Amino acid sequence: MKKVLAAMLALIMTGCAFISDEQSARTELLFYGIFDNSDAYRDIIANYEKQNPSIKVSYRKLTQDEYFARLDNELSDDKLDVLMLPYHLVRSKTQSLASAKNFTRTELLNDFVVSGAKSCIWENLVWCVPANTDNLALFYNPNLVANPAKTWEDAMRIANQVFSKSKGLISGLAIGAFENITRAEEILALLLMQKGTKFFDAGFNNIIDQPVGTDRQGYPRYPAEEVKNFWNSNKTWNEARDYYASEFAKGRLAMAIGYSWLIERIKQDNPKANIAVAPIPYFVEYPKNNFSLSAGWVYAVNRNSNKQDEAWKFIRFLTEMENAARYAESTRTIPARKDLLLGMENSNLPESVFVRQAISAEALPEHNDWEGVFKWLRGWIDES
Repeated sequence: MKKVLAAMLALIMTGCAFISDEQSARTELLFYGIFDNSDAYRDIIANYEKQNPSIKVSYRKLTQDEYFARLDNELSDDKLDVLMLPYHLVRSKTQSLASAKNFTRTELLNDFVVSGAKSCIWENLVWCVPANTDNLALFYNPNLVANPAKTWEDAMRIANQVFSKSKGLISGLAIGAFENITRAEEILALLLMQKGTKFFDAGFNNIIDQPVGTDRQGYPRYPAEEVKNFWNSNKTWNEARDYYASEFAKGRLAMAIGYSWLIERIKQDNPKANIAVAPIPYFVEYPKNNFSLSAGWVYAVNRNSNKQDEAWKFIRFLTEMENAARYAESTRTIPARKDLLLGMENSNLPESVFVRQAISAEALPEHNDWEGVFKWLRGWIDES
C-alpha cells in the first residue's frame, strides 16, 4: 500500500512539476490602461493567446490619478510592457518608449487618422499606434438654439441673445473659464490654432504671444491677443457656474464645446437631455482653418521591457481591423483606423459629427511638455 501511495504521489508531483514548467515557460506581457474595463480586451486577448500559446497577456486598469502618478516609475522598471498614452504626451515620453520594428511611418499615415499617426511619429521612427480618436465639436440644446453657429462670431452672438432673453438665468456658451470645463485648455489651444498662432520655435521655446505677420494696415499681427480678447469677452459664463455638463443637462446652458464622451456625461445627469451636436465653429477671417482639435489614446511599448518584440506583435494584433472594430464597439469610442471610419459618417446620430471631423482634425503642435504649456496658457489668459 505504501508503495502504491508513493507511486501515486510521485505521479502527482511529476504532473504538478510539468504544469508549473509549462506555465513558467509562457511569456507574460503586462498591459496597463485607464478608462477601459477588462471586458474591452477579454475576447481579443483570448484570441491572441490561442494563436500564441507561449504568450500570456495580463491587463490592468488603473484610475487616471494612479496611472499618471505611477507611470514614470513603472516605465523605469522592466515589468511593464504595453501602455497607453494620450496623443499630446507621446513626445514627452519617447525617451521611455521603444520604437517599433513592425510598423512603418508610411503605414501609419495611410491606415490611421493623420492626427493620431503624426502623434506617433518622431524623427521618422514609430513610437506608438493610435487606439482611438476623438475631436472637439459644438454641443447645443435645440430648445434654446434653433440653428447651430457656424462661426465663433455667431456663437458669441447667439450666446448673448440666450443670456439676455433669459435675464441671465441661462448661460449662452461655456467658454472663458477653466475650473468648471473639462480640458478647457485644449479648447483655448484650438482657438489659437484656428487663428494661425505659431506656438513654438525650432527649439520648442514658447512664442505663442509673439506676432505672426502683419495686418491689413501693415502692423504686426498678434493672433494670440485676438484669441485672448475673444475668450475674455464671453459674459455669459464664469467660474461661479456649476460644472458645464451639469448645467447643460439641467437646461441652464445653451452651448458647450466638448469631445464625444460629453454626450454620455450629460446623460448621466439627465437621460432625457435634449442634445444636438454640430461641427466646431471657425473664425470668419479664417474659413480655411475650419478644423477641429484631435485627441485620443495610443498603444506604446516600454523601453525597459525585455519583451519588446512580443509587445509590438501584440499591438499589431490589437490594431488589426477586426480587433480594432471590436475594441471600438466595446468601448464606444471612435476608431482611429480610416477603413473603420468609412460608412460611419453618414449616420444621423450625434456621434457622426465626430466621425466626419476625424479625418481633418489636427493634433496639438508637437512639444515635449504640453502640461507645462497648458499651465502657461492659464496664467497668460489671466494677465491683464
